[in-house]
Amino acid sequence: MMMPQQSSSGSGPGAKVIFLVIVFVLLIVVLLQNTHRVGFNLLLWTIGMSQALLTLISVMTGFVAGLVAYAILGRKKPGK
Repeated sequence: MMMPQQSSSGSGPGAKVIFLVIVFVLLIVVLLQNTHRVGFNLLLWTIGMSQALLTLISVMTGFVAGLVAYAILGRKKPGK
């Protein structure tokens, strides 16, 4: 008598979700540790802001740039 195989997808969060949660928690820890004010030079202007805010803006800009690059270049198919 053969027992039906159980799918591992319904047993809990996947590796991607766990990885994203860990990265998010680490980002929050870094942001909370870097709250002092820094000067940010942008062409002719100097902008003063919290280092945490500057780090968050940098991370979000990188994330959006990655999404745009992925959308433009697409996923490369093996063998083509």
